[in-house]
Amino acid sequence: MDAATRFDTQIVGSLPVITEYLDRLGIADAVNSAVPWEGDVPLGTLVEVMVCNRLLNPKALFRVDDWAQTAAVADYFELEPGQLNDDRLGRALERLATHADKVQGALVLSAIKHFQLDVTQIHYDITDVELFGAYELEVPEGETPPTPMPAYGRTKSGRKNVKQIQLGMNVTGDGGVPVAHMPLDGNAGESPTHLENLRRFAGHAAQAEAVVHCRHEVGYAGELAACRRARWSIPLRRRLRPTREGAVSPSPPETSAGGLPSQESGAFAARGTR
Repeated sequence: MDAATRFDTQIVGSLPVITEYLDRLGIADAVNSAVPWEGDVPLGTLVEVMVCNRLLNPKALFRVDDWAQTAAVADYFELEPGQLNDDRLGRALERLATHADKVQGALVLSAIKHFQLDVTQIHYDITDVELFGAYELEVPEGETPPTPMPAYGRTKSGRKNVKQIQLGMNVTGDGGVPVAHMPLDGNAGESPTHLENLRRFAGHAAQAEAVVHCRHEVGYAGELAACRRARWSIPLRRRLRPTREGAVSPSPPETSAGGLPSQESGAFAARGTR
């Protein structure tokens, strides 16, 4: 072997699998079509690079450019050193956040089409992301706090000394594939999120007919009226109890703290056909 021969080692890992999935889903095209962007690196490319970073190197989003040069990511996307600086990635995230619903809707429809997802039944529930460190934020008077807002709340782990943000997740009944999500404040209650989730999901999958099952109580009068106005069908199941004659009749509806009827786990579904 020639003594002058040099070898550069790059840790590729699962990059080929990830990029194949990104191509099939069409993330870059969806982002570039939905979000205006000025710059010599397309926004869709920046988003795909950050997705690769989250999956291959899930650490603080810092010095991504250095990482990309050693993980074959820069070579794959044909990027020069310095094009993935922290300032550019930060601006990309800010711009993407303002068009998140439009991008998510396009990707949901793309996933349903290309992977033939069964969306006839969608299950909705809330999960959380616990945060460690300083998350203090001063909001100027008169301005609306950003969402999601880190706050103390009822964590899934039971910890009471950490702040959290929450995610309302929609997954398919067949396989539990995530198809839509909604960021929520750390102290947001679950029941009031159902109606907004149905609105958002119907917007993402307007051409599909789906039944969305909610885990906790829903059925506040305002929510039911809004679903009716949106022309969603609302089948409500009620537990049955024996009568004196031995027949079966519906149990009285349970009431929430506000005196309005509520339904138990799995008792509420709304078809998203618009």
